[in-house]
Amino acid sequence: MTDLPQGNWTGSYLEDLSRDSDAFKLHVLREKDELVTRTAKNLAASGNEMKFGFLPESLDRMKKNLHPPYLPDMLLYIEEAVCSCASLGFVGTAGSTIAESIELMRTHGVCSSQGPTEL
Repeated sequence: MTDLPQGNWTGSYLEDLSRDSDAFKLHVLREKDELVTRTAKNLAASGNEMKFGFLPESLDRMKKNLHPPYLPDMLLYIEEAVCSCASLGFVGTAGSTIAESIELMRTHGVCSSQGPTEL
């Protein structure tokens, strides 16, 4: 997981990974991807939007089909969930709140196929 735009991967390990398609498969998620927007809409419709800082009046606007739709920002949550369930592990940046969140999820076994790990 990285927030570094692909245009800035030149000369980095990310460029090496992206070129070695026999050994690595990279997936890129964007806020406008159908998976991300569908997940945000489902969360908003479920009534759990307050847990994610989503305001109920925004849901009313979305239901009335006003543009732009006001949806919770799901991309980060999806990325964190994917990284927390990575079977090969996860290495994060020291001091990063996102890395800390992923490590907490990994420690508490949020993936159904794994239990909590020992510290």
